[in-house]
Amino acid sequence: MEVQITEVRLVIQKVLYDTDLSYKHMRLSIPVNQVEDKDFLTPQQKMVLETKDIVSNKKNKIQFKLIEPSLEQTKIHLAKWDMSNSSSYVLLNDWMQVVERNNLKSGMVVQLWSFHQHLVPWLALVLVPQ
Repeated sequence: MEVQITEVRLVIQKVLYDTDLSYKHMRLSIPVNQVEDKDFLTPQQKMVLETKDIVSNKKNKIQFKLIEPSLEQTKIHLAKWDMSNSSSYVLLNDWMQVVERNNLKSGMVVQLWSFHQHLVPWLALVLVPQ
């Protein structure tokens, strides 16, 4: 069976900061104004992230499959947080396990890529050699 991968897009290349790696914050921050390809999300996915759950009154999240630098695959959630002067996408839930499994450290440079495999949304986190 042929694997069909489509819509490969660079989401962001960024230096990891302490806040991206801390148990206090428990998320990877992706500032919207630093996103390389604004179309990495479909219009439907963007709409989901802008709407709130009826029960919790919190903004919805989207589950992605994530390929880690170690090539391990996991599920992770993407949300959008709006602050007064800016907005960020954030990777949540199992993010700290990704940090630990891949020994991620402050100052490392990573790229986050998005793609679809048979219409299923995926993300890939890649370490950039320094």
